[in-house]
Amino acid sequence: MKISMSIEYARDPLAQVHKVPDLERAGVDMVWVAEAYGLDAVSVMGYLASITERVEIASGILPVYTRTPSLLAQTAVGESMAAAARDTGTLGAHGMLSVVGLADADLEAICAEVRAAAPAGSVCQLANYLFPQGRVVSGHKTCLEQVQAKATAKGALKAQYVAVSGAFHSPLMASAATALREALEQRPRQRSPGDDAGQ
Repeated sequence: MKISMSIEYARDPLAQVHKVPDLERAGVDMVWVAEAYGLDAVSVMGYLASITERVEIASGILPVYTRTPSLLAQTAVGESMAAAARDTGTLGAHGMLSVVGLADADLEAICAEVRAAAPAGSVCQLANYLFPQGRVVSGHKTCLEQVQAKATAKGALKAQYVAVSGAFHSPLMASAATALREALEQRPRQRSPGDDAGQ
């Protein structure tokens, strides 16, 4: 049995949303969000994903006929990425760390050293190349803590967490691509006016 609740759009939805983290800690398993009278359910669901850890988030009434195919695809992208970011698996939370002031070879060596000492399946890799000696490392937070300490000891000017919800640009987001592909395959292809051209 699961305990669920709904966000009622007739009352102040934001006030209800802000109570969800407390309700999650109290044992609520699922939150339902309906869409009506101007409330965008997808935005509310995304915000809920950012402030909770394990509660399941579902849509009640979500009229897809008011959304264009491209908007539906964007929604699927957002949902898939949020789900992948919240999936901590057995190795815990993941994220990104900005490191400034180290050569690529030094930072790659630090990541390799951390990976070698971490549990099997741990992710710790360079993900973004921002500017000369400005890189972002993506992976499990237990690994990023070690990278932060080792990079600082090596003389990095900065080793600071990036305010994101997951380890983007890494294998930890692969499930988002799979979920998006499945969502797109389930939606019927809409014909455009040019489809019949030349027939």
